[in-house]
Amino acid sequence: MIDDYLDDVLRKLADSQQNHPADLKLGSPYLADLLPHRWALAHPQSVREDRAEDRETVFEAKRRRRVKARMRTRAKKAAQ
Repeated sequence: MIDDYLDDVLRKLADSQQNHPADLKLGSPYLADLLPHRWALAHPQSVREDRAEDRETVFEAKRRRRVKARMRTRAKKAAQ
């Protein structure tokens, strides 16, 4: 999400600076829509994808810890 968010926001800000400078005034609805929580609501596909990657990363870390624990247990049993 962070990469998608930054890419989109930076492109919109650059475009607005060149073509619509009035949109960049403090308090404008345009700027409010670029806030992270509002952007995420408008781009759910990016949020879901990022969350899926996070879940996969957590799952892989847990799997590695379990494998290491099993290997330590087997090594202890073999040493006895």
